Amino acid sequence: MKPEGYTMTSIRIVFCAVLIMLFTGDSSASEKHQEHIDIFTTEKGEKGYAMSRFRALVKIPVYVHHVDAIENFEQRLTEHITTKDKNKAIEQARNSLNGNGFAKERAKLKNGVMSFEKAIRLNITKVPAVVFNDEQIVYGERPIRALQIYNRKRAQ
Repeated sequence: MKPEGYTMTSIRIVFCAVLIMLFTGDSSASEKHQEHIDIFTTEKGEKGYAMSRFRALVKIPVYVHHVDAIENFEQRLTEHITTKDKNKAIEQARNSLNGNGFAKERAKLKNGVMSFEKAIRLNITKVPAVVFNDEQIVYGERPIRALQIYNRKRAQ
């Protein structure tokens, strides 16, 4: 539970910018030479997709990006903060981040930052979005339906 008056909105932009600088490299050069599909969705949204079936169908690399990963990390982190005192809250957050139980969360955050950076670079405006080779975007469809739409447009 978040204490009353505790918001991280004011530092979110700076936090995201710092994370992007720390975690991202120039991945665009290697991806442009290889056919691939990027799927931008939420953590909950992916659960409704038949990803193993989709991957078997396309037989090229498929990358799933959770656009809400940073927000979800922030929420999970603030669940461990039980005080309104700023200094104590920072200490509680630091202890949670450095704990062994948060290693998986830190990995999700790193992937989330890279996903956020790629979504900005590709100008993704809403989710779900299925992007083919960093060029063609199909919005609002599950991956298999997006593939059908993409193939139909390519055949025209």
